[in-house]
Amino acid sequence: MKVGYLIGVALLVRLLFFNGLPLLSDDVYRFIWDGRLMANGIHPFQYIPSDFMKSGIEIRGIDQALFERLNSPDFFTIYPPVSQAVFWLGAKIFPTSVIGCVTLFRIVLLFFEGVVLYSLYVLGKNGKYSNAWLHYAFNPLVIVETIGNIHFEGAMIGLFLCSIVVLVKQKAVASSSLAALSVASKLLTAMFIPFVFCYKPLSKRWVYLLTSMFFSLLLFVPLLVHYESMLASLSLYANTFEFNASIYYLAKWLSVN
Repeated sequence: MKVGYLIGVALLVRLLFFNGLPLLSDDVYRFIWDGRLMANGIHPFQYIPSDFMKSGIEIRGIDQALFERLNSPDFFTIYPPVSQAVFWLGAKIFPTSVIGCVTLFRIVLLFFEGVVLYSLYVLGKNGKYSNAWLHYAFNPLVIVETIGNIHFEGAMIGLFLCSIVVLVKQKAVASSSLAALSVASKLLTAMFIPFVFCYKPLSKRWVYLLTSMFFSLLLFVPLLVHYESMLASLSLYANTFEFNASIYYLAKWLSVN
């Protein structure tokens, strides 16, 4: 079958999850909360939701009903700038509609799923496992978590894989810029950037590393206005949000006992 056809089918399957709100995750309500704050000129790291509700500030769309849907009302947000930009866009277009924001988030993630599928195909087409990308394309867990539950790891993976495609073409600056955007979508890919030194064909490894660091810092500048809140958020993200961590749980237990 033609690759374009298979990618199209994979994306059409994802459209089945466009109907309704996420059932297995309530993270999307924090996305909407952050977006509505920014759309009204309030920095998302300025207030903990529970403190904001006590502040007496009135914002259209920020109400008790939305607050009660938050899964972490007593913590600062943990979402980096690229994700926050999408939240802001949703709130700007749909200032009071939850389903409108949800649909926009899914459209953005659907686009990045297309980027992931094409990038995986390009990276593997001349190798031994040229059809391995299909395991991602039709993996039900991937589809449920990205489009169904609206998790921005889809954007993170799409940007990072795109950076690798560009890296193979020896375009260090463009690749490192895309890698920085990936980090600014979700922080997880930051740990993979140093592995560029293992890629021997790249002649400008230091250029790649320094450029990715520069663009990452540049993207995070808007959050540094409330750097203490951001550091508290990073600590929460690193030390509290641990899911299905496998051997890490054992290693952590051994380190403290």
